[in-house]
Amino acid sequence: MKSGPILAATDLTARSDRAVDRAFLLGEQFSRPVCVVHVIESDGEGDAAEVEEKVRETMPQGSGETRVFIPAGEAPQQIARVAEECDAAIICVGPARFNSLCDFFLGTAVDYIAREAECPLLVVKQRPREPYDSVIFATDFSDNSRRALEKAASLFPDARFHLLHAFHVPYAAWNRAEYVGEELQLQEQSAMDDFIASLGEVAGLRGRVDGRVARGNLFQGIYEAAEEFGAKLVAFGTHGASGFRHATIGSVANELLTNLTLDSLIIRP
Repeated sequence: MKSGPILAATDLTARSDRAVDRAFLLGEQFSRPVCVVHVIESDGEGDAAEVEEKVRETMPQGSGETRVFIPAGEAPQQIARVAEECDAAIICVGPARFNSLCDFFLGTAVDYIAREAECPLLVVKQRPREPYDSVIFATDFSDNSRRALEKAASLFPDARFHLLHAFHVPYAAWNRAEYVGEELQLQEQSAMDDFIASLGEVAGLRGRVDGRVARGNLFQGIYEAAEEFGAKLVAFGTHGASGFRHATIGSVANELLTNLTLDSLIIRP
């Protein structure tokens, strides 16, 4: 994990307050400084000093020494630039200035930051109430997925990680034999066990990781696991392996970001 601060991006809307609050919670949890960035995109916002005062009003008590960035320009580019400038360990953003969670699709500001920033991106959708002590990690067993898991584990060194892999029975509409699905599930669970075994002592994961496979819908599997383990965070890489069996994450990172109501940690290769 980088040694830099937690960076929170705000556009001064109520929904972006969640990202700011989560950033300060993470800063307290990991004894890291927090920086806040707000990008001036129009002339009507006022000068930088006025805007900074508004930003500080959104911050929790005791945050007087927090560094605030007020760049001007296009928000995605400026947020990514500030993250690089301060060597941020993680960027926290919220679903602000969008009409609904469904506005999160590839090509938006969030996608630009996820692609361009060197550090992971945390999209905060829920009001922060407690630390992330349980994380659902969606995996396709690829090398990229392993590296994303290592990064997530280093970000949250005390959290328990529940690995989830979803698979589909090929030609299920025609192939109704139950044993086919059962055999595939055994194969996928074996692949999960091998994946976990291959982690060894990486990122201190031994003893705090388990894995399961879900037949069919990935989202259903995520929500069932989140409910069982009380998880508020789902983590995943942005690129997976190719091929039918491994297509679940690589092809649906966008869909996860769009439709999940849980907080989402996006980790680029």
